[in-house]
Amino acid sequence: MITPGCDLTVDESMSSWKGAEMFFSDANAAGPHTHITKIARKPKGVGTEFKNVADGETGMVLKLELQEGANPAELNVHRNGEQFQEYPFHTAVVLRLTSHYHNTHRVVNADAAFGSVGTTHALFTKGLLFRGVVKVATKGFSKKLLTDWGDCSGASRGSSYTCTTTHHGTPIIAIGWLAKAGMVKTFVGSSSTSTIGEPHNVRRVRRVLVDGVWENQTYMKATERPRFVVDLFRYFSVIDYHNRLRQGVLALENIWKTNDIFKRIDASMLGFITTDSYLMYKYEFTRVNHGDSTGVEDILDFVSALA
Repeated sequence: MITPGCDLTVDESMSSWKGAEMFFSDANAAGPHTHITKIARKPKGVGTEFKNVADGETGMVLKLELQEGANPAELNVHRNGEQFQEYPFHTAVVLRLTSHYHNTHRVVNADAAFGSVGTTHALFTKGLLFRGVVKVATKGFSKKLLTDWGDCSGASRGSSYTCTTTHHGTPIIAIGWLAKAGMVKTFVGSSSTSTIGEPHNVRRVRRVLVDGVWENQTYMKATERPRFVVDLFRYFSVIDYHNRLRQGVLALENIWKTNDIFKRIDASMLGFITTDSYLMYKYEFTRVNHGDSTGVEDILDFVSALA
């Protein structure tokens, strides 16, 4: 059993599709295959999509929701006993995934697929806080103000601009962060602060002339970040890491040869469970050794021992 920590992360995962499953499923009259989603930015960008929520501390995926069609608004109606259908899909899916943790005052972290003022307010009414990225769902959000500030203020890299308000009783913080020249990233939430947090350090290489010889010199370039951004990015990628272990290393969907798309999804489910087991082992190993992860097996050695 796992009791999640203070932070949850919402994101999506894929069960990769090989193409032949449609032919074999239809030919065998096995019923319609699941909806196939195409997301070009993902390494395994064609397949059955899941929305999911994970524990930020361990990275374990706690709950999945299968995406069944191309029109999210229609799918909202029959989900979870018709709960949350009054909300836009991107908000409703977050409420459904986190329903076990309502009124626990945890913080939900999410990317631009879920981030909006509406999501922040809806979660607050359910006893949860929110931190997220805003790109498209800008209703009620001062995105133009924040991007105009980045374009016209002459601010340096790492600077940020903050707006605060109260939306129907929900405290809202909106932040524009100048991640680099010409790129303002915008965020919304009801948790954390805009005070300066830990800088973002990136390793860079430059050519320098030493005693008449050109050499490559490594240095660290630091970019200031608001505490809000530091807190969000600490848990932002835990599901992406889970996906890399499950699909890129364990790769059961590639090893398990089948032309049945439902067996392909079974392979994905087994992959989720096995990866969760590995992440719990890794967390417990490090905790027992007082934060020292030296000696942790990689996932393939762990799975060999498990088998």
